[in-house]
Amino acid sequence: MKTPKDTTYFPHDSNAGNDPKTMLLIAQLGLEAYGAYWILIEYLRQQPDYKAPLALIDPLARRYGSSKEKFEVIIKGYGLFEYTDEVFYSPSLVNRMLILEQKREMQRQKAEKRWAKDATALPRHCHGIPAAMPVKNSIVKNSIVKNSIVKNSKEKDSKNTIPPLFDWIELYCKERNNNVDARKFFDFYQSKGWKVGKEKMKDWQAAVRTWEQRSSEHESTERPIYYK
Repeated sequence: MKTPKDTTYFPHDSNAGNDPKTMLLIAQLGLEAYGAYWILIEYLRQQPDYKAPLALIDPLARRYGSSKEKFEVIIKGYGLFEYTDEVFYSPSLVNRMLILEQKREMQRQKAEKRWAKDATALPRHCHGIPAAMPVKNSIVKNSIVKNSIVKNSKEKDSKNTIPPLFDWIELYCKERNNNVDARKFFDFYQSKGWKVGKEKMKDWQAAVRTWEQRSSEHESTERPIYYK
């Protein structure tokens, strides 16, 4: 996994406080502990591979006016983090950032292909130097190419990319106006490595429709598993 170059964003559930683990954390250690939990998550977001040495718990706690003991309890006592003898990390953060990195890499590759295609399409004068294209025709052509790429990439990504982004699942459920909980669906198959039985999932939209049918018939046999 590459060292993150930016520290501006990471996916964050708006209902994270309703998770049973964080609810127990708040009930036993107070709302201050919930704030400390997010301080740790934000700190991990800025670290290489999203992991940090356990040795930094004490200075990190002191920076925010807390104690090493409280930070250790938060890390080790509620299943919100994983840790070894040397480092600690959040599996949930790692998984979310991996999906985000995959999305960014896909966008980068598409941009490279688009620019390569545009470069080869330019008319050339002698000595291989690209000729200036009429401004109007260039704008129209680039607009058509851009719209085509966006349309094709959306159709391909939304149907064939495994694992899909959570936003795709949520949008698809809204479009179908079904009763499928997009978050439960995502967390369940995330925990199973995006497999259906022993086989790798090939069409996540078909899986959503299966959940939709089971929900309508009240005969669901697969139950989502929460992870943190």
